Amino acid sequence: TKVRTATETGDVIVSFDRQPVTGGEHLRQVIAAHEPGDTVTLTIRRGDAQRDLQVDLTSMPVTLPPDVGAGPY
Repeated sequence: TKVRTATETGDVIVSFDRQPVTGGEHLRQVIAAHEPGDTVTLTIRRGDAQRDLQVDLTSMPVTLPPDVGAGPY
C-alpha cells in the first residue's frame, strides 16, 4: 500500500488515520495495515502549522531488479 498526497519536503507526519506516528518504521506498519482504496487522514506539521489531509491509498508498484528477465534464452 502506498500513500500519494500533496506533502512537501520538510513536512513532518504527525499521525496516520488518527494514530500518532512515532517514527519511520511505525509509519510503514500503520500504512501496511490498510488496503489500497482506503481513505485515511494524514496529519502533518508544515512549519508552525498543523493540517489534516484526506488521502487515498494506492497499490505500491512492484519494481523488478534490472537483470530479471534478461536471458539468456
